[in-house]
Amino acid sequence: MMSILHGRVDVGLRPDLVEDDVLAHIADLAAGDARAGIALLRNAAERASARASGLSRLGLSTR
Repeated sequence: MMSILHGRVDVGLRPDLVEDDVLAHIADLAAGDARAGIALLRNAAERASARASGLSRLGLSTR
């Protein structure tokens, strides 16, 4: 699951944008469901973008 999420970040976002602990948390929440993990990642990225235009990285402390 982590490799799938990393791949999505690399292609759809910026390779260093999302911290590994965030991807691990998303993977845990998705419980092996790749579609759910990708949807959670997309939602997190959209929410972060809407919240803070100056955000440079997604981390658990940016909730």
